Amino acid sequence: MEVNKGELIHHESTVCEYRKVQCHSCKKLEQDVKEMKEKLEDMAGIKEDVDQVKALLVQMFEKLSFLENSIQISSAINHASNTLMEDIVIAGGYNSRDNVLKSVERFSWENSVWKRVSSMNVGRVGATSFVYENQLFVAGGCDVDVIEVLNLNEDQLRWDESVATLPNHCVHLRSVVYQNRVIFFCACDQTDNTVEMSITESHICKQLCSIPEPSRKWYTVVAFAGVIKQF
Repeated sequence: MEVNKGELIHHESTVCEYRKVQCHSCKKLEQDVKEMKEKLEDMAGIKEDVDQVKALLVQMFEKLSFLENSIQISSAINHASNTLMEDIVIAGGYNSRDNVLKSVERFSWENSVWKRVSSMNVGRVGATSFVYENQLFVAGGCDVDVIEVLNLNEDQLRWDESVATLPNHCVHLRSVVYQNRVIFFCACDQTDNTVEMSITESHICKQLCSIPEPSRKWYTVVAFAGVIKQF
């Protein structure tokens, strides 16, 4: 059987489904595929590095948060400790003969000793006191409207009269400081009211309300979380 050589070549190159195809750009294509694989491998490595960096950042953030909380707790403990270790000042009261006293004594935690300081200008019993900008204010506890001030920053402690005065005389007075204002609570035979006074230079007084009947004897007041409570 004779086969035409031209027909054989035509069959092998064109007609047959198993024909051999001559590829002129296969080498270039193979090289491109190889380079793409290498780039994908590099990208996979970069993604792994990015994940590691993210994990490190999370750990750093957790450590910083823990450190911040530790600092806040330490600061709160130090503040509480300093508050507990502040000096105690006792002003006025009765002596053994029921005489009203002007005397003032100060207890030092550092030295564990009582020390007498300058006496008040007016004898007081049942007065109220508060500290503002390291100044000790004493009011009430007598039949005058004078408010006395003791500057705790001075070496020689001396009582001065404040330019502010009480709107009413009150023997058993209570007070609380809130946002540059002092609120006085008076519930005695002479008067029954609550007065707000600015501690700044204006010293403006404002009548607030009366004290409820069940709370008019042996009570105290505190300011907490923006609310003043009486009990």
